[in-house]
Amino acid sequence: MLGRIQQTDLSVPYRLRGYLYFTKTFEGQQYPQHFREPVDDFGAEQLLLDLNQLAEGHSFLGLDSFEVSEDSHLLAYSTDTTGFRQYSLQVKDLRTGATLPERFERVTSVAWASDNRTLFYHRRR
Repeated sequence: MLGRIQQTDLSVPYRLRGYLYFTKTFEGQQYPQHFREPVDDFGAEQLLLDLNQLAEGHSFLGLDSFEVSEDSHLLAYSTDTTGFRQYSLQVKDLRTGATLPERFERVTSVAWASDNRTLFYHRRR
């Protein structure tokens, strides 16, 4: 079956607030990498999330939420490493590449407020 699947591939980009967002898969890697590039600067890709790196040490990784703030500076994303859809929410500063230390467990949905500082999320009990 692997012989019929194109392992190195690029998703169709979508435009959001001055950026093109897309994913790439590479042969030999299990999970995609998430990128963006400014609409007016073709070729200036920025790696947002490498799911292969996040999956290290885990037998499974699932990505649920992937929400960029209105000013395009912060990324809220949630991952599951159990396979039971129990997602952990984290926030990454896209200007520095640093993931903030706060982690929120059992998150089901995420939305940024327009002030770029407030993050709404729902937790499963």
